[in-house]
Amino acid sequence: MSESKAGGSMLNNPGTSADSHNKQNVIDDMILEELRQKAQESRAKIEKSAKKEETFMKKNGYMSEESRGYFRDLINLLQQETLIHIEEVKAELAKEEPESDENDQATLEEIRAIKLRIIDRESKLLNKIIYSLRQIDENTYGICAETDEPIAIARLLLRPTATLSVTAKTFQEEKEKDYFD
Repeated sequence: MSESKAGGSMLNNPGTSADSHNKQNVIDDMILEELRQKAQESRAKIEKSAKKEETFMKKNGYMSEESRGYFRDLINLLQQETLIHIEEVKAELAKEEPESDENDQATLEEIRAIKLRIIDRESKLLNKIIYSLRQIDENTYGICAETDEPIAIARLLLRPTATLSVTAKTFQEEKEKDYFD
């Protein structure tokens, strides 16, 4: 990724002129829009084939090579969409203008804190995505980390980074609820 896309971008460089700054914003927006369109096209293809994949897996066993390929594509798409979203939020943060009014400053600080939390959550999702891709490579994808039982296909289609079956996740959430109550 270029310096302008990595967060320490030209957008934050105080030595650039306003015109150069605006051109970079336009270029960044064009790149993000192109990536967004490609991700939407990929998402449409994957959603179209989701039912076929579920039927295929029921007929041919739980997690065949073809099924792992399908989930690899789905998880790679999720990774691409997550990276795009992180870049969009970073671009929004870089475009923010300082306000002179104290109330406006407080509001902007709150918005900035929310955007930083979004980036943090998306970064954690990227770690789960990487872990899921590693599981696919090791032929352990789709197996519950607690029970060693297969995770329901419907769950994996909705949440491709799931590592717990519905039963194990429910038990975990009940345990957490009991702990915090």
